[in-house]
Amino acid sequence: MESRSHALIASIFLVVLFVGAAFAAWWLQAGRSEDKIYKILSPYGVSGLKAQAPVMFKGIRVGSVHHVELDPNDPEKVLIRIGVTQNTPVTKATYAQLSSNGITGVSSIALHEKKPHAPALKTDHKHPATVPIQRALTQRLEQSGKKIAANVQDISHQLKTLLDKKNKEYISKTLAQLDAVTSKLNAIEAGMLPIVNDLPKLLDAAQKTMAQGSGLMRQSHSDAVELHRLLGSSNRAIESFNNDVMPKLGALTDQLNLTANHVDALTQRLQRNPDSLLFGGGKAQPGPGEPGYEPPK
Repeated sequence: MESRSHALIASIFLVVLFVGAAFAAWWLQAGRSEDKIYKILSPYGVSGLKAQAPVMFKGIRVGSVHHVELDPNDPEKVLIRIGVTQNTPVTKATYAQLSSNGITGVSSIALHEKKPHAPALKTDHKHPATVPIQRALTQRLEQSGKKIAANVQDISHQLKTLLDKKNKEYISKTLAQLDAVTSKLNAIEAGMLPIVNDLPKLLDAAQKTMAQGSGLMRQSHSDAVELHRLLGSSNRAIESFNNDVMPKLGALTDQLNLTANHVDALTQRLQRNPDSLLFGGGKAQPGPGEPGYEPPK
């Protein structure tokens, strides 16, 4: 009888232990009702991150990871659902990073703030708010290391290609040509050295020439001013000649024309009647072919 009671007590204890373990698992999986639920969409790999992994804020555990799965809307991303305590300051400036816990390979979520006193990020169980995620420093260094290794491998391949037999011969010829060009340049430099030494003298002569040219330009300006003055005087003289002399010259010309007409008439009269120069200008007898001419009988 006593053994049966001990067995019953043991059975009840096992049932209570099983129920307690199941409840603890459900509590860790679903989160307490007072926890705030958020989701994280990671385009990066989350190796080592599992359900019940801790969520840290400034080195203190403030919650846990509820579950990790591929995003049903975008299988290229990982959907992480986390729960944190009510007093955890999750704001619009909060971002998450994946942290590795040493050599065990188990990862956790660390929350960080870009700036303090940012507005709180409101969320609820049905529609959790999204906390952005950034690569951790170790992940960035690992990614950079992979890129550097790939670049080094590419450079090594290029160097191997560059230093093959054909390119070595080409480089040797190029170096020889460069040596010949350098020798020619040295000779040209030696030939130009006297010219370079004479440059100060040439510059001094050029400055003197420029100074003389400036003097000539100033003299030319003075001559131009004097010529302008003389042209002004000439213009005034011509204007005075046109206003004063030209009218008198026109009258004199008219008088000369009248006198010339009189002289011409006198000449014609003397030709017809030369005696009129001695006996006066009486009426001349008509000559042959003139009206009133009568031939002698």
